[in-house]
Amino acid sequence: MSRQAYEQFCQQVPDVPLFLQPWYLDACCGESGWVPLVVQHNHAVLAVWPLFVKRLAWWRYATMPLHVKHMGPFLHPEVRQLKHTYKYYNALLDQLPPLAFFIQDLPPTVTNHLPFYWRGFRQTTRYTYVLRNLDSPLSVWARANRNVRRNIRKAEKCLQVSHEADLSLFYHINQLSFQRQSKRIYYPYDSLVRLDAVLAARAQRRLFFARDAVGRVHAASYLIFDAQRAWYHLAGEDPQLRSSGAGILLTWHAICFAIEQGIQVFDFEGSMLPQVVPLRMAFGAVQEPYFRIWRYHSMPFQLLHRLRGFSPW
Repeated sequence: MSRQAYEQFCQQVPDVPLFLQPWYLDACCGESGWVPLVVQHNHAVLAVWPLFVKRLAWWRYATMPLHVKHMGPFLHPEVRQLKHTYKYYNALLDQLPPLAFFIQDLPPTVTNHLPFYWRGFRQTTRYTYVLRNLDSPLSVWARANRNVRRNIRKAEKCLQVSHEADLSLFYHINQLSFQRQSKRIYYPYDSLVRLDAVLAARAQRRLFFARDAVGRVHAASYLIFDAQRAWYHLAGEDPQLRSSGAGILLTWHAICFAIEQGIQVFDFEGSMLPQVVPLRMAFGAVQEPYFRIWRYHSMPFQLLHRLRGFSPW
């Protein structure tokens, strides 16, 4: 019944974000891997909250699934005023199942942290970077700094941008970026295959490749979007070809594509890394804060987390 009510809400409310759509969650969590919480009044669904629940030994805990930037509660437009958020956030919190641990990144639309604070959740503010009011490429070009514009012009002289559906090639290029940092890529290929299948069926993703005159791929990126917002979800560069400026060129093409689709917000999907933030701001992006909340309900689970370095994320 909750699943049916959740799907009804998503069908009726036009601005439910991509990450909260049931089909998107099915692809990332599995159809039985997420729990929909709903609040109804007079048979109308006014609030929803999806949870991704995992198990470790006898503990159950909620965390963030791969390829999902935000979860958190989402309210019907009629009850989004601050005075209503207390009532509906608390009604959702009352439905939380027993969990040893809970962590979630809330949507930027959640600006009232008090109901969670009063329930014992800890909170930290994180940031994404966004371009708003995307009316034309010229307006974005004017916001970008001189170095960005120069690097785009330079890259355009030696590279061609193509749109291909070669997912294995994209994954290979994305892996190269992690290898350059002596890290393992954080998501398995099959998770991207599942996600790409549902996004491609709905025409809500676009892959970009930058190639040189001899066909070498310098960089690749993966854009996902809905009617309101585009997310620069994944990107990678060949470490031996980074000097060409291919990464910046693909970012520019992704922004222009979003504008062609009539999308008003381009989300870089944020980063808290000091070396990444200036690159976002160089395009004229502005900070958009969101909350990360967490709470332990099991001391043994918390000790396991701290002593053994177990990460429930």
